[in-house]
Amino acid sequence: MNQPSEPRANPHDPNDTRLGSQLSGNRTAVADDQIKRAGMAKQLRRVTQIVMDVERWLATTMLGVLLIVMGSQVIARYMFRAPFSWSEEAARLSMIWLTFLAASRVMAEGRHITVDLWSSRLRQNARQWWDALACIVVAATCGALCVGGLRFVWYVHPVASPALGIPKSIWYGALSVGLLLMTLHNILNLVWLSCVRQPLDQLGASADRSSRDRQISATVDIQTRTDIHTRTTGAKPT
Repeated sequence: MNQPSEPRANPHDPNDTRLGSQLSGNRTAVADDQIKRAGMAKQLRRVTQIVMDVERWLATTMLGVLLIVMGSQVIARYMFRAPFSWSEEAARLSMIWLTFLAASRVMAEGRHITVDLWSSRLRQNARQWWDALACIVVAATCGALCVGGLRFVWYVHPVASPALGIPKSIWYGALSVGLLLMTLHNILNLVWLSCVRQPLDQLGASADRSSRDRQISATVDIQTRTDIHTRTTGAKPT
């Protein structure tokens, strides 16, 4: 025979001692989940920050090379009447790599031009799903373009530039590297959404590390309180 199930604790009855133990167990479970998600979020942020720092330094290097080459060309042409034959190719190559490295960094910071007419009207949970869908679409698009671009890079590798003799794969490889980094950033954003479960724009992409860590803790703490209330009363707070 089936034994009758134990009745649930009544949150409105102050004499019901089962409520305290149930609430304590819920708090313990949710607190462990909070610590785990906060740790994953900080580790993910650290990995993302490393990739962004590498992009920033490489883009800065390309910009420095571009300025030095163009400045040297101006001096050589108008002061010594002996212009360099390779300066245009070097400047063009630096500009190409600078463009795609900076594009990836800007995507990581969420500063690309977007139309938020629809997403700004959504509620928090809906915006989270909307952000996840956008990350999936962008990651799939950039990944497909990267794979197709790699085939072309391999095809033009034997061809070298006339002045510098650099293989064309180095020139067109900038596009594939930039697309690969954009794909990586969108995958990291998807993992971020699954860990913190908050829209990306609430995390402040341009915030410094210390303020971001405080924001992570505050965000997870709010989610923890919501989970405790839901598990205890069976209803989400309004």
